[in-house]
Amino acid sequence: HEYLSACDALHVVPLSQALKYLELDGMHLTHYGMGYKGLCALASALKVNRTVSTLRLGDNHLGPEAAVKLVEAISGNNSITELDLSRNRIGHEGCKAKASEIRHLNLSNNKLLDRDAVALCEVLSNNTTMQELDMSSNLLAEKAGVAIGGMVQQNVGLKEIHLGWNCMRGKGCKALAEGLAGNVGIQVLNVSWNGMGDLGATAFGEMLKVNTGLVELSASGNGIGVEGALALAAGIGLSESLAAVFLDQNDFRSEGGLAMKDAVERNKGLVMLRMENTNSPAGVRAHMDALLNARLEQQEKETGTAFA
Repeated sequence: HEYLSACDALHVVPLSQALKYLELDGMHLTHYGMGYKGLCALASALKVNRTVSTLRLGDNHLGPEAAVKLVEAISGNNSITELDLSRNRIGHEGCKAKASEIRHLNLSNNKLLDRDAVALCEVLSNNTTMQELDMSSNLLAEKAGVAIGGMVQQNVGLKEIHLGWNCMRGKGCKALAEGLAGNVGIQVLNVSWNGMGDLGATAFGEMLKVNTGLVELSASGNGIGVEGALALAAGIGLSESLAAVFLDQNDFRSEGGLAMKDAVERNKGLVMLRMENTNSPAGVRAHMDALLNARLEQQEKETGTAFA
C-alpha cells in the first residue's frame, strides 16, 4: 500500500483513519497534527487514489511547504473536488499553488495577509473550475478587497465567496463591490464583520442596482449607519436577483429601518431580510417579517421547498 510504504520511508506513524478513508469518497482528518512528514506520506497515496473526492485536513500544522506538496500530489487527480485546508498557516507559497481541479476550497483561519490574497487571486482569475471559496477569519485588509474585486471581474466559475471576519474596511469593500457589479456568476457572498462602514455599504448599494446574479448577501456587523442603510436599501429594492439579505448588528436607526421596509415592499423577489440589533423600530421589523414570511410560505406552497 502506497501510504504504508511512504510512512515507513519517512519514519512516521501511519494513521489508521487515513487507511480507512482512502477506501471512501470522503476523507475527514481534521485535528490530527500530521505536520509536513505526515502530509507527505498521505500525499503519496492521494497521488494515485481515485476514490477520495472530499479531502478535509483542517488544523494539521501543515504550513506552506506541506500545502504546496499536497497540491502538487493531487493536481493530476481529477477525483478530489473539495479541499479543506483551514487552520493550517499555508502562507504565501500555499496560496500560489494551483489546485486546478478543486471546486470547493476552504482557506479560513489561516492568518492570510493581503499579499497572500493577491497571490491567490492571480491563480483564480482565469480558473473556471472553482465554485466556492472560503477565506473567512483571516487578516485580509484593503488590498485584498481590491485584489478580490479584480479577480471576480475575470472569474466566471465562482458561485460562493465567504469573506466574513476580516478587516477590508470601507475602501476594500468598495473595491470588491465595484468588481461584483458586472459579475453574474456569484450567487452567495458573505462580507460580515469587515468594518465596511457607510463607504462600503454605499458601494454595495450601487452594485445591487446593476448586479443580476447575487441571490444571498450577508453584511452583518459592519458598522453601517443611516447613510449606508439608505444606499443599501435603494439597491436591495431594485435588485433583480436577491432573495435573502442578512444585516444584523448594524446601526440603521429609524430612518434606515423604514428604508429597508420600503425596499422589502418594492422587491417582490425578496423572501428574507434579517436586521436584528440595528436600532430600528420593532414595529418596522415586525411588518417586514410578516410580509417576508407570507412570501416564504407562498414559495414553499408553489415549489415544495422553502428558501434554505
